[in-house]
Amino acid sequence: MYVGIIRHKVRNFAAWKRVYDGHKARRAAGLGDGWVLRTVDAPNDVLVILEFDDPRRFRKFAASDELRRAMREAGVIGRPSVILCRDPAASATERRARASFLEVEAHPS
Repeated sequence: MYVGIIRHKVRNFAAWKRVYDGHKARRAAGLGDGWVLRTVDAPNDVLVILEFDDPRRFRKFAASDELRRAMREAGVIGRPSVILCRDPAASATERRARASFLEVEAHPS
């Protein structure tokens, strides 16, 4: 399993999120919705965490004109920083457990 961590600034988070949620090319590239996070002190500073199985598909998507168009439409400011990571030990069960943990941490009661 691979993880892409993308960080960028946007002009308006709500406008960016509408474009992000409707971006079919991301799903077609096998990237899904991932996790969208906003920094506490700068709510237009966005961090996106995406899991995927094929780094070649991720890189092809990241270099696509379609993504550049969507980023312009969404109001991304500047060039995003992208980190690709590999989790060589994580099984599907471990990933689900980690996702459940993150969900609980993101919405403490």
